[in-house]
Amino acid sequence: MPMRSTKVSSSVQEMFFDYLPWSPWVAVGVSETDSRLEATLGTAARTMHQLTVDRQLDTLFSLLVTLKQRPNSIRVLRSFRSCRALAERLAVRLDQESKLWESQVTASASTSLSKANVSHQRRCVLVILDRREDPITPLLTQWTYEAMLQQFFGIRAGRVRLPVEEETRSSEAFASPETEHVVLPEGDPFYAANRYAYFGEIGEAVHRLVASFQEHRASALARARDSSNNELDLDGEPGRQRSSSVTANGTHAADMEQVMQILEHFPEFRRQSQLATKHVTLIGALSKQVKMRELMQISQLEQDMTCRDAEQDHMHRLAELWSQASHWRSLPPSVRSARMEDAWRLAALFALRYESTRPETIDRLKHMLRERLQMPSWGLDALDGLLRTCGSKQRTIDLFGNRDLIARAKSTLRRGFGSNVDNQYTQHEPLLAQIMEDAARGRLSPETFEELPPECILCGKSLSIGDRLRHWGYHCGRGAAHGSISG
Repeated sequence: MPMRSTKVSSSVQEMFFDYLPWSPWVAVGVSETDSRLEATLGTAARTMHQLTVDRQLDTLFSLLVTLKQRPNSIRVLRSFRSCRALAERLAVRLDQESKLWESQVTASASTSLSKANVSHQRRCVLVILDRREDPITPLLTQWTYEAMLQQFFGIRAGRVRLPVEEETRSSEAFASPETEHVVLPEGDPFYAANRYAYFGEIGEAVHRLVASFQEHRASALARARDSSNNELDLDGEPGRQRSSSVTANGTHAADMEQVMQILEHFPEFRRQSQLATKHVTLIGALSKQVKMRELMQISQLEQDMTCRDAEQDHMHRLAELWSQASHWRSLPPSVRSARMEDAWRLAALFALRYESTRPETIDRLKHMLRERLQMPSWGLDALDGLLRTCGSKQRTIDLFGNRDLIARAKSTLRRGFGSNVDNQYTQHEPLLAQIMEDAARGRLSPETFEELPPECILCGKSLSIGDRLRHWGYHCGRGAAHGSISG
């Protein structure tokens, strides 16, 4: 008798996925392999730069094909030749692979003609930036859940490596004994709901999570007791008590049966327990970092230096903050290293802020770092390297809004009326957020953002996509989530 054939697969689709998605709004093409190549190549700067551009080209093209977007307009920073070179190579690739979009239009028309018609009525704007335009955002202390985990511990392939003292308290349920990492899967409901929440909000959310877990546990125990009592009644011997045998650890057998019933009838119980334990451990580790490094005080100064022009006041507050630096020598090496890193970040913010308006203060800053903090020479050299690479002479956009009177007036109005500042630790708005808003509203300055010739551009949807030669990182994740994609 012949067997009836059944269709197992309803459709087969080809997906272009040559990038690593960090979130629904952020993707990156730089992998660990690129870092190893950079270490291997050493001084071969041109070769490494070429490899980086090639990788970014593949990533950006793959992203456009995945999103089914063909840009109507490609805007690049006029002052960076690398941005224009990437845009021109991308335009050539788009022209060579134009059939990919033709097949997508045909497929969409066959499945949903109305959707295809809507897609042609919207525009896609591709903006290519360079990391050097905004050296401020990565230097600031971050206060959202995901960004704090990345800044303090690092996130690699969805795993967070905690310090040893934190790992020893981790449960085997979520910390792999081989890697000793805390896993943060995309399916984690708490992480998905709170990845962009601020530090204070995370604490409240964890408290609610623990309270919910305790409530479920109490409910599960009550149900187990009721089930156990019902079984006794069904035995037909209501007056006979259950055996009072005791296990080796002093636990009644009846209690063990209740626990087994909980695990059998309530599979979500263990999952909720693991989830609560994991995030309690993570928030505890973050709280320890904040307290140990005095990040509340440091963050206040960071935000004030970024948003307000007050050189004398900022220099005085730096001197006051570093007045007790001699006591750092008694701290553990890891804490001492973190304190030195925080001091360097403050110095870098100060130098970037006042390098053009008050350059004489940079020498005073270096003297303070050398005398009070005993900062090694490589730290001072790194400060000079930052100014050479990302200083005001290298940037096109007025990052601090202080180049002229008009820019200062606009900056003051934006801070006073236009910004939605949640608290004093989050006053700064990343440059990427401003650029994406301007791109979505068609307000990009042609003097700053050059537009590629239109002959290589075809129609597409409305989407503002920001790519970068150096990754923007987790610091802009909240901004991307709250308005990066707009119609």
